[in-house]
Amino acid sequence: MINRSLNWMLIALGLGAFHPIGASAQGDPSAPLPAGVTACKFAALVKDTEPGGPAIRDAPQQDGREVARLPAIHDKDKPGHDHGVALPEIQVIGFRDGWFLIEGAAYPEPYPSQPYTGRGWVEGKFVTTHLFRDTLKTSPSNDSPDVSQLYGTGSDGLPYRSYGLEVQRVLGCSGPWLEVEIHQPDAKTLSGRPAAAADGTVRGWTDRSCTKQGDGPCTAGQFDYPWSPLRSSVTECQFRALSNDPDPAGLNVRDAADPNARILGRLLPAARWR
Repeated sequence: MINRSLNWMLIALGLGAFHPIGASAQGDPSAPLPAGVTACKFAALVKDTEPGGPAIRDAPQQDGREVARLPAIHDKDKPGHDHGVALPEIQVIGFRDGWFLIEGAAYPEPYPSQPYTGRGWVEGKFVTTHLFRDTLKTSPSNDSPDVSQLYGTGSDGLPYRSYGLEVQRVLGCSGPWLEVEIHQPDAKTLSGRPAAAADGTVRGWTDRSCTKQGDGPCTAGQFDYPWSPLRSSVTECQFRALSNDPDPAGLNVRDAADPNARILGRLLPAARWR
């Protein structure tokens, strides 16, 4: 009855129907993970690249039985989401052979919140998320070296930061850590050296994802992660401010508290955005 009501709600909205198959295949959320599955714990989004949405299957393989589909909701009357598209949000609890074991799925408000409950497998190519941390690591450990910083100024002169970088693929996971591949030809290491491969991609690990959809999500201050502490002589602050630098070239951002320090990028003056 719940699934039938959900279908009618989506049809009434002109959003298409959701078709779970075999309620008994949803699984027991309290059950231990199957043998050979790497335990993970992170939030992600499901890309809408298949007719009717990507399938949830009862096994990590193409011929696994389809138990549900997770289509995006296309609603031009909800501009708060990405161009009127709301993607399903999932909780990943395991990984095996390129497939992610999920536990439940939900659409962002104001849509029906739980189109699927229980466990199932989603192929890795359909899984994505937004990044939050400002760096990627070489392995799933706070103590591992940094691969690249995820903020700076691109070759087009525009600034970028972690949330705005598209995750091409989620390659795997371990606990709260997930390995991602992004396309960022302008990516640099913390010392300023190029970090991207010849094809413009960067791979690395992060321990925090963000599934918020719409305007202004995941943009809070990022001083709370342990692998990049502020220098001992620096007082930690978190507040918003405006630049009143009249220089038409913009406000210089330097790598040290010194007017002669190396310039990392520039904040464009307000007049450039009018």
